[in-house]
Amino acid sequence: MKRLLRWGMGLPLTSLLLLSGCQTLPPHSAPTPLAVQTGHEWQGYFSVKLGPWGSTAAEGQSFTFYLRADQQAAQLDLMTPLGTQLAQVRWAPSGTWIQSAQGTQSYSSLDDLSVHLLGETVPLQALPHWLNGQPSPDLPAAQPLANRSGFEQAGWAIDTQSLPDGYLQATRPETSSQRQITIKVRLER
Repeated sequence: MKRLLRWGMGLPLTSLLLLSGCQTLPPHSAPTPLAVQTGHEWQGYFSVKLGPWGSTAAEGQSFTFYLRADQQAAQLDLMTPLGTQLAQVRWAPSGTWIQSAQGTQSYSSLDDLSVHLLGETVPLQALPHWLNGQPSPDLPAAQPLANRSGFEQAGWAIDTQSLPDGYLQATRPETSSQRQITIKVRLER
């Protein structure tokens, strides 16, 4: 357990990993697979760092990922650094689901799902746009970042300076009502 925490696995995904062992995901009745002909695909490494908040210590999670998205729907596969699948997250106009070794569970929103999975609201629906270096059309208008490449959108600073080299960082600063979150993505070529 200590080794997993040193690798940056936070409590939500660590619990999922411990419960799933080396099982494969069970068959599900969630929506059919996405058509990728008009979509985009990314894979690489994804980390989420939650800053300390009140009496809650800082937490971090890191994993490998595969993301497939089009304008209507997306599928995000999250795996341990060794390749064991932890969860498959899917969103479409018809709903939002997470599939893990415990089965398929639907959520009323992608925000609710991200809180369950990552411990905080993370704009997963914006991620495909941000990985393309563009603001999400589903969030409030973006403003350019001062003194560096990127933009601010919905309280997040998206640094795209190293995106041509496969790196993206998005940070939501701490405020009086929310903790700081930093997302780092390293894409594989």
